[in-house]
Amino acid sequence: MKLKGKLSLYFVLATGLPLIATVLILYFYLIGGLSRIENDNIRSALKSMKTHFEREGDNLSQRVARALRADDYQLLQILLTKNRQGQIDQSKLIDLTGEYQNLLKLGFLEIVSPDGNILASGIRPTDFNRPTDFGFIDQILENGSVTGFTSYRVGEDKYLSYINGQVLTYNDSTVAIFIGGIFLDDYYLREMQLPYNVQSAVLSGRELYASTFDPNLKELLKLELNNRMAEEFTDDFELGEVDYNPYYQLLYSLNEGIRYQIMLLYPPSYARLLTAQSFRIYAVVAIAGILIAGLLGYAFAQKLSAPILELARASEKISQGKFDRKIIWFSNDEMGTLVDGFNEMYDRLKRSQQKLIQAEKLAAWNQMARKVAHEIKNPLTPIKISIEDLRRSYQKNEKEYNQILENASSTIINEIDKLKRIVDEFSSFAKLPSPELKQIKAVDLVKDSLKLYNNLIQEGRLIIKTKEDPGNVLADKGLFSQALVNIVKNAIEADPEGTIEVTVSREEDQAVISVIDHGPGISEKIRAQMFTPYFTTKAGGSGLGLVITQRILFDHEADISVNSEEGRGTEFVIRMPVVK
Repeated sequence: MKLKGKLSLYFVLATGLPLIATVLILYFYLIGGLSRIENDNIRSALKSMKTHFEREGDNLSQRVARALRADDYQLLQILLTKNRQGQIDQSKLIDLTGEYQNLLKLGFLEIVSPDGNILASGIRPTDFNRPTDFGFIDQILENGSVTGFTSYRVGEDKYLSYINGQVLTYNDSTVAIFIGGIFLDDYYLREMQLPYNVQSAVLSGRELYASTFDPNLKELLKLELNNRMAEEFTDDFELGEVDYNPYYQLLYSLNEGIRYQIMLLYPPSYARLLTAQSFRIYAVVAIAGILIAGLLGYAFAQKLSAPILELARASEKISQGKFDRKIIWFSNDEMGTLVDGFNEMYDRLKRSQQKLIQAEKLAAWNQMARKVAHEIKNPLTPIKISIEDLRRSYQKNEKEYNQILENASSTIINEIDKLKRIVDEFSSFAKLPSPELKQIKAVDLVKDSLKLYNNLIQEGRLIIKTKEDPGNVLADKGLFSQALVNIVKNAIEADPEGTIEVTVSREEDQAVISVIDHGPGISEKIRAQMFTPYFTTKAGGSGLGLVITQRILFDHEADISVNSEEGRGTEFVIRMPVVK
């Protein structure tokens, strides 16, 4: 990852992580606090409901007792007074039972004989002289008074009722059993003082007796009960697109094997819903904040990394020997100090490079001058000897003077030709023009340079291959052609009858051109001097061919290297930068 990307990422992390952490901590803190409040409310509701039924039971017991004692035991008098047929005044008993039921605000009041037959019912006047529906008469007779919950049917409707049963005695004999109760219907549940928004329902197993829901939700609750086993009805469930958490309070059942319970349904509080909605808003804000932080981070990273990237690019140019760019940065901070230091280093390196180039040029010309002087001395010696022989023969008036003149003239002319060739080649090297670089495909550059050898290409003795197209390079076609032709010419001379292979490929950011021959190879000693001016192993060679080739490639920012082994051929490798 590049510096700009790293800086952008660091900025996003530095800004985004605290933001995300803050949102999560705030959310979980609020949720935890709300959960504790809701749990406290539920415990309070359950406790309040338990206290309510305890008070309701005491009150119910008092009302049934009042029915027993009402009007100086008027009901007892009716129960004890019988006609000649041994019958009580049934009609009057039923009427008074109904009156006391209404007077004491009971849901129902029922008088049952000790053997379990109904004597009178305030809510069901026609029910008498038949067995009662209550199956806990013996329990009342045994304890004298019993309070608890049981089901009670009125016509087609079935209710859960909270009842109290008491024994009416006279002279230690049981006269009757008074059973009074209230119905836990929808109205009763709505009148219970429960926390705001808490719904309640009365059920036994899958059977729903009453609830505080509206009719539609009540039907949904019945379906939910039918779809689950009672013992499984403990998980959260949804009614009317609202999730409820159920809590249960068991009720004291007077029927063996039947369990009655009140279910409190606690929906998510408004605060919890608001918190969840707020969390979504926080999440959107956090994401937007991270995106904004990313954009700002990218902008800041671009601004911060701009001088560093400039330094990197300038350093790369300097490493390539190009001193063509200084960095312009107007700042008085540490970055400005760094840029100023780099520019100062740039100036010093440029001056050092110029001095080095001048020194290298001077050294090269000194070496070249010595080589030229040496090469010039070689033909001067035979010229001098020829002139001396000619002068000596002339002075002595020798008969062979004409022959000596002919030989001397021939020698002098040949050596002067050598001098002329040396001077011409030196002049050619000294006047080598600067390349006019233009963009061209490397493969096309090689093929155009070797058109001179089309006959060898057609014969299959010169093969041009492309392993991987390196793309474009900057080159002067004329000068580069001169360099490549010189290398191929040497390869052909090394192996006149063999095959020469020219391969174009790419290695990283460089175009690679290799020329391989299968000739006798070159020794290590000769390889060390191959690019030395006037060094040659050929008869009549000038020793400047590879020097000129190296100079041309140097002007193309290209390198040339030689791989060779005696008896196994030679490979010249040219590496030049590709255009990015």
